[in-house]
Amino acid sequence: QVETDVNSQRVRIHAPIDLGGLGKGYALDQMRTCLDDFADFCINAGGDIFARGKNLAGEGWRILLEHPLDSKKAMGHVSLEGRALACSNPSRRQWRDRHHLVNPKTGAPAAKMLSVFVQAPSGIEADAWATTLFVMGFDRAQQELQTLPIEALLVSPDKEVFCSEGFDVEFF
Repeated sequence: QVETDVNSQRVRIHAPIDLGGLGKGYALDQMRTCLDDFADFCINAGGDIFARGKNLAGEGWRILLEHPLDSKKAMGHVSLEGRALACSNPSRRQWRDRHHLVNPKTGAPAAKMLSVFVQAPSGIEADAWATTLFVMGFDRAQQELQTLPIEALLVSPDKEVFCSEGFDVEFF
């Protein structure tokens, strides 16, 4: 149950809320604003990344994409320039047979996606869309991507890969 009061600009929600699906993205954006006067930087906020300019070798920032089944391997890389990159993957926070990416309709861990990588203008957008697309599942996420202002790479539970048109990845 949600109550809103326009006059006091307050929202009261009668349930616990976990803002983890946005928290790292928000923190990334706050860090980025501190560096806005710099031409070249890359911020890694626990896997949510924002990069601008060139690295120390004078090249664009190449970001490795973690393999969804083996965190010690990369499946490819992307070049990141003036955009944020976020990933949703159930392997980081698991307990018993469950993980942290929960479908709000069922209350159960989402099971129709293996991994999602999203590029967006801001960290909070990348973070929120990565979680949202993961919970949608592989088939629906592909359809929804056609109307969204982001780029994404999706990996299905069957290891099928889909990239939106502007998600420029080089696979290994």
